[in-house]
Amino acid sequence: MSENKKHSGSYYRKRKLQETAELQKQATAFKRFIQVGSSQSSDSFNVANQESLESSEGTESLQSSIPISDAQERIQSEDLDEIEKMRSKQISVTDIPQENETIMVSQDPGQWPVIISDQIRQILIKRGPEQVSNIQFPKNNDGRKFSVQNYRRRMPNGEDVHRSWLIYSVSRNKIFCFCCRLFGASRISLSTESGYCDWKHMSELLSEHEISPGHMKAFQSWVEFAQRLSKDKTIDSENQRIIKNEVKRWTEVLKRIIWAIKFLGSQNLALRGKTDQLYLRDNGNFLKLFEFIGKFDPIIAEHLRSIESKESHVHYLNKRIQNEVIELLSLKIKEHILNGIKKWTYYSILLDCTPDTSLVEQMSLIIRYVRCEPGEEPSIEEHFLGFIPVEESTGKALTDTLLSTLEEMKIPLSNMRGQGYDNGSNMKGKHAGVQARILSLNPLAFFVNCGTHSMNLSVNDAALSCTEAVNFFNLVQEIYNYFSASIHRWSVLKNHVTSLTVKPLSTTRWESRIDAVIPLRYHIGEIYDALYDLSEDPKSDAYSKNTALSLARKLKDFKFLCSLIVWHTILFRVNVVSKLMQKVDIHFLTSMELITKIISFFKEMRTDEGFESIIVDAKELAEILEIEPEFPPELQVRRRRVRRQFDYEAQDEPIVVPKDTFKINFYFQVLDRAINSLTERFSQLSNYNDIFGFMFDLNTEDKETLLNNCLNLQSALTNGDQSDINGSQLYQELLVLFSVSDSLPQLSKRPMEMLKFITTKNLSENFRNAYIAYRIAATLPVTVASAERSFSKLKLIKNYLRSTMSQDRLVGLAMMSIESEILENIDVESIIRSFAELKARKVPLPINKVKPLSPVVLPVAGPSNPQVSPPQAQVIDLEREEELARRRIELLQQHIDDSSNDSYETTAYDSDVMILD
Repeated sequence: MSENKKHSGSYYRKRKLQETAELQKQATAFKRFIQVGSSQSSDSFNVANQESLESSEGTESLQSSIPISDAQERIQSEDLDEIEKMRSKQISVTDIPQENETIMVSQDPGQWPVIISDQIRQILIKRGPEQVSNIQFPKNNDGRKFSVQNYRRRMPNGEDVHRSWLIYSVSRNKIFCFCCRLFGASRISLSTESGYCDWKHMSELLSEHEISPGHMKAFQSWVEFAQRLSKDKTIDSENQRIIKNEVKRWTEVLKRIIWAIKFLGSQNLALRGKTDQLYLRDNGNFLKLFEFIGKFDPIIAEHLRSIESKESHVHYLNKRIQNEVIELLSLKIKEHILNGIKKWTYYSILLDCTPDTSLVEQMSLIIRYVRCEPGEEPSIEEHFLGFIPVEESTGKALTDTLLSTLEEMKIPLSNMRGQGYDNGSNMKGKHAGVQARILSLNPLAFFVNCGTHSMNLSVNDAALSCTEAVNFFNLVQEIYNYFSASIHRWSVLKNHVTSLTVKPLSTTRWESRIDAVIPLRYHIGEIYDALYDLSEDPKSDAYSKNTALSLARKLKDFKFLCSLIVWHTILFRVNVVSKLMQKVDIHFLTSMELITKIISFFKEMRTDEGFESIIVDAKELAEILEIEPEFPPELQVRRRRVRRQFDYEAQDEPIVVPKDTFKINFYFQVLDRAINSLTERFSQLSNYNDIFGFMFDLNTEDKETLLNNCLNLQSALTNGDQSDINGSQLYQELLVLFSVSDSLPQLSKRPMEMLKFITTKNLSENFRNAYIAYRIAATLPVTVASAERSFSKLKLIKNYLRSTMSQDRLVGLAMMSIESEILENIDVESIIRSFAELKARKVPLPINKVKPLSPVVLPVAGPSNPQVSPPQAQVIDLEREEELARRRIELLQQHIDDSSNDSYETTAYDSDVMILD
């Protein structure tokens, strides 16, 4: 057959297929370029990075730089079936694992790809041919089979010569020539992917093949290539050395970039400034941090020097790279959280909304679940999943946003067992609120009002119950406003009160008003002296003196002193309970116990004994202010006399005793409103206590009641045909569970103690229904304090100086700040690999720039390079080859420089490609 005969159409179709496959592998080429590790050898490193130079290794490699879409358009539709067969054959051979840098190439030559790339060729030559001998070779229809005797050639003088190039495919039952398969012409039967299996004429074929010129050239190429690999003197050895140095340098630079972003993000510090250029005054914390590190770190110092001298346009210090790293870090954090939700099945959601600085309504999404590792103590986890912008605050809009977010994160709604919102009507509405809409989709998603919000509203109801309560808080705020309006007044106050200062009233957190009441409660004498001094201060004007004197007179009112004692007592108790209810591991049973105790305390206060104790404490304050402990007489307002139609209609007699007036119109009214509001707002929590509470205070003697409670719990946890537990089995498990330990009944008041006992003793498999029931009970939320805390981070991150921040950057920085504990445990190497995969793209070189280098292929004789004669192939000029390799790098860098400009800020993103990526 003629050497110059044109290849068939099938050959070109296979060639196109290989080009497409090579392009598809570039998504991980960059990742292999920068990945490092202690277990990675230098040889595998060279092999893994060989592909990054294919774009400059000759005309054959240049063809792989054609875009995928252009290559696919030239594939004829009638050849799709054949291509699919060939592609399925290649996938198992050339697939590159994500966690290993070595290409997995089969030992069987029948499973090698149609066209072998330089990467695979190097691996196969390093490994060498493997001849199968210890198996039973199958026979064909003529009863003939392959024999191990064919591995040797008998010479006329009787000597045997080993045929090291002959290999056998077990999967195909065919033979191949190792060197011709790698370097020979595809028209030779032993070098094609089809192989040879005509055992009858095999001896003749082998004798003709081993003396053919094509086999000799391929064998020579094989030997020379193996020698170059063993001495590390391949054509691209200098390239590989440069690449390895660049890999190490860029990996260290990326580590420092990621750690810098982790540090600034976790500390709520702004990264950017007014400019994004180095060594300017207002270039932000991120660049200033690198300028500081560069004074002590030689790697960063060299990196900054190359940027400043414009030797490198690739710096990875611009805002776009910051956004990409922030996104990768937040995705790693979110992935960790979602894995926990997926593993522990049941979860609850906590939602709350607030406008940010740019007046965008942000909805904070918090997920709550119980983590129960076998043999470890269980824990309640509450994690932040992001801020979600909402356009409308209606119940329907919030529900649609929540459902779409859960679907996007692949969190099943059917596993939701709790909902926690504030007391807004759009959230807790019985018909159109978010909780009602979620319950219509999942009846097992129990809604719980936020305990701290309910506590705030209860105190707010009590504070607005009468005019005396309103006047009291107005006076407290007036005192703060007076002192804080002037530096001189505040200094006078500090001279008298050294430990505490007056505080303003919070408009949202009513239980925190205890901070404004405490200074008056324990330093009212000092505050009065400060007001008296200001009323006689010659430096003050008449208005200031008159205001100070008026406030001082109001403080010397015994009714105000009694009100101060009452509100201090109420707010102190409410504040303690509110702080306890804001803990992550709080559960509804403990919350209900706290609410019951505070209601009982208010009822005790409402008695005559409670009122007299208030009078006693107020008299102590009256002695400090040197006033009589008596209620001032009430100003009598003359009532308009109304004519009555009948004589038996008597008029209401007014209360004339000032003490009784204060007791009835203020004291009782405030306490009654607080008791009624607490009872009403926590009634729903009491209902859940009736459903789950029996599991924490078991009465094993009354077995009938226990069985009914278990069946009621099964009914509450049933949706259609699906039920979380079996009530009858739960009944049996609880009886056994409370009999296996003497100490368990003392711990049964706390569900986490129950779960701790089950998990640490590895009893979850035997007490499965009890294990599930306790997990669901602990999953139910009590407060949305975690969502409120996320708003504190929102105000720190997106302040008025950073109001134009994008939503993705805001969510990423908030995730890094709120979930800083997870952030610290993230592997930086995994971020670098993800970043490399994100930035993986190959820079195609223009054809006219590479045309002079087209002869620089392996200079061996063969069909792939017919211009080289056998004598030329025996001598390799390594100096010339290294020079040509350097020219390739220069051309590639020149192409990168041509595709960018000199602007530091604008070229960063376009040229953010690793060298030789």
